[in-house]
Amino acid sequence: MSKSRTRWNFLAGVLLTAHCGLALAQTTTTEWPTGIGFPNVTRNAGELLAGPFATGDGRGAILAWHNGILFTVPESPSSIPGSNLQVRMWNLTDPTNPRIIVNAPANAMGSLGTTRQPVNAHGYFFLGQNMETGAAGPFLVIGADNDPNSGGLDWSFRAQAAVPGVTRAEAAPFGVGVRGILQQPWYVEQTWWSYNAVGGLASIYTNGPPGSPGSTLQSTWDHLGQTGVIGHPFVLGNLLIYASDQSRSGVATYDISNPQQPVLLDVLKTGGPGGYWPELWSDGGELYIVFPYNDGGGNGFGWSTPPIRGN
Repeated sequence: MSKSRTRWNFLAGVLLTAHCGLALAQTTTTEWPTGIGFPNVTRNAGELLAGPFATGDGRGAILAWHNGILFTVPESPSSIPGSNLQVRMWNLTDPTNPRIIVNAPANAMGSLGTTRQPVNAHGYFFLGQNMETGAAGPFLVIGADNDPNSGGLDWSFRAQAAVPGVTRAEAAPFGVGVRGILQQPWYVEQTWWSYNAVGGLASIYTNGPPGSPGSTLQSTWDHLGQTGVIGHPFVLGNLLIYASDQSRSGVATYDISNPQQPVLLDVLKTGGPGGYWPELWSDGGELYIVFPYNDGGGNGFGWSTPPIRGN
């Protein structure tokens, strides 16, 4: 991923860019998009319609589409000094002229607030309903609700059927700090990333991280000592997979059928699997782990081998 630009493939190969650079004048609007939020017309693959936009906000880490609205969420690491780090909503009904939406819940400057850098600044939740009350959504969750670090704001944005726009509304009793929280109702720590000091034990909780209502510790063990894999956790069925970050330290797979006694099944080190932001991907009944990395001056992708086969 470029340190200065994040690119987003807009539907059928149409390209827009969200750029981290000097601030440029940007059009604002009070119009909420309706329907899908953009004209469904044929374009030339790779055609640049607009760019750069979201300038001055910082390195664009997250682009999320919700109720016809584009949400941009920057991160502070690698952002140009002086970036304002503001989260925004965009109207793309005219893709050649992205416009900042200044309706509430945004302020008059079109800001939803300073980024909370959800899921290690690279992820978000999309929930069909409130996880406690069952209230209908869907909700886009890009930070904790009742967040004390942003004046008690909710960072969940609710859309309603056939109603343009979004509102701030509580969606879930959990934060969105690290990648291990994406496995709700499981919470796995730690999410190891070699940017920071690497140490500590792995733990499995149910019902959210420590401090969440009903959070229960299931097990703790010395994952690093047993495997040496520095990476991110994924829960899939009865499997817990730790996939390496850019340290390329391998893949460790556990059976957590009994979450109180994780059983190490395998550690894959051959070829140095790992990458900046590993992901799971499946096709044809097989599960792959995809690793983006930089090798020999160019960007590449690696796949775990052999694949994990489904039943």
